Amino acid sequence: MTREELHALVWSKPMRIAAKERSISDVALAKQCRKASVPVPPRGYWNKVQAGKHVTPQPLPLLQADRLNGLFPAYRTGFVPRQGGDAQRPEFESIDEVARRIASLVGRVQVPSRLVNPHPIVARLLRQDEERRAKVSPNHFSYDYYGPKFDRPIQQRRLRILSALISALERLGLKVHGSTHAGERFTVMFQRGLFVYILLAVENGPHGDPFYRDRGRSRRAPGERLRFDITGHSPEHEPPTRTWRDGDTALEAQLGEIACGILLKAEDDMRRSAVWSYEYEVKERARKAEEARVAMERAEAERIARAAAAAKARFAALVDGADALERAERIRRYVAAVRERVAAGPTEPDSDLLERWSAWALSEADALDPVLSGRFVADLQAHAEPS
Repeated sequence: MTREELHALVWSKPMRIAAKERSISDVALAKQCRKASVPVPPRGYWNKVQAGKHVTPQPLPLLQADRLNGLFPAYRTGFVPRQGGDAQRPEFESIDEVARRIASLVGRVQVPSRLVNPHPIVARLLRQDEERRAKVSPNHFSYDYYGPKFDRPIQQRRLRILSALISALERLGLKVHGSTHAGERFTVMFQRGLFVYILLAVENGPHGDPFYRDRGRSRRAPGERLRFDITGHSPEHEPPTRTWRDGDTALEAQLGEIACGILLKAEDDMRRSAVWSYEYEVKERARKAEEARVAMERAEAERIARAAAAAKARFAALVDGADALERAERIRRYVAAVRERVAAGPTEPDSDLLERWSAWALSEADALDPVLSGRFVADLQAHAEPS
């Protein structure tokens, strides 16, 4: 059953009846809905239906991947290397059109006037502040890095803005995590290993420190204002990508624009990544093609060298064979001449000794002879030109 079918089922009849039709318990059906991120009717919903009251089923929310695919065209049209073909430079739709769609989806982000139900991240920061307050002596010097951070009104305002922004981003399917102990730096997590780093702090505050604690001051310091940055991974060493400040327009009224800016930064990063991947693929293919060309040239040079060496070896074998045959023939002629002269000479040596010497000399000649020894055949097999 698809998410759509499951959503239609649980909003068409009570959970108990829908579960019975599927031969499972209503607890098991509710578990399936949670696992598939399918909302279920709230308590009292079917009583209102039976009473004839107007009720509106909660729509099926998009999964995070679907939200991101809808928000960021670069997730769909980013560079994908073509198998067996040339790499194609990625093409994207107009960034203005993407900005328009993102702005329509984000809408206006409302900041509550009181921090009644803060986001869990902000609630955790407030709990940590209470723990710091319990550890600080009332007579301690007013500037205390380890003291409470959020007593002053502008810090309370900063937390309200932070809570509203994180909630708005999470409604879009994004994840926000991390911060320093004073809660000014966070990471917005997208899919595919994409992150956007943000900072919300007070600038131009007392002593130039955004988290200065002054128990005697309840009003805002002169020139003090909130600032929101989209930063890099190390904001201390690189300028922010984009900045919003309190000015003629309060930061609260700019929060929708800020949320859109975060999403557009992710789209821009994804596009840069896609173009970088394309250019890297082009360079890699060029590098591999050059390596293949060099390898082919090296192989051809080695083949030519081997052929030249083989030709040289064949010629050397030919000369060696000819020399060996000539030496064998010289030995045979020498043996024949000795025997002839001995027979015609005035003295006749020991015939048995002459025969043994002649046999030995002729055997040496046969061993040198490349035809009789079989060396000629071996040379033919080892050094003949390939057909």
